[in-house]
Amino acid sequence: MDPTNLSMLIELARAAHDAAAARHAQCAEAYTQAQRQLDVLRGYQREYERRALDTRSRGLDAAAQDNWRVFLQRLQTAVAEQTKEVARRQQQRQAAAAELAQARARLASLEKLAQRQARAAQQRQARREQRQLDELARRGLDSRFGPHGLALKGW
Repeated sequence: MDPTNLSMLIELARAAHDAAAARHAQCAEAYTQAQRQLDVLRGYQREYERRALDTRSRGLDAAAQDNWRVFLQRLQTAVAEQTKEVARRQQQRQAAAAELAQARARLASLEKLAQRQARAAQQRQARREQRQLDELARRGLDSRFGPHGLALKGW
């Protein structure tokens, strides 16, 4: 593969990796916020259920008990909806993590290919230089001993 094309592919893969990392971070933050909100709602729910028990034990009229019951039902509905939201955010976070892993693997494979190509180019260059040195050495011997190995100059 042409090194220029490979460099371009690596840059594109790096940009895709960075975008996937940003999406993963965003999804992780959204999940954390949704989980915090769920924890707050569950805390409210526990607190109001405790208060409802305390209030019932002291005795409340029917209207006040109905208000407590309606409020607790709404709170339970909010907890159920937020639980669904947390699950949805978790799925998004997992999908973003998978996308990030895939982008990371693609970038790593392209970088490894570039390293192999660079190593191969260095080996080709080293062989070329060795051939040139060998040719120079041969010419030096040829000028000293002649093409048939006979000494042309005095020893």
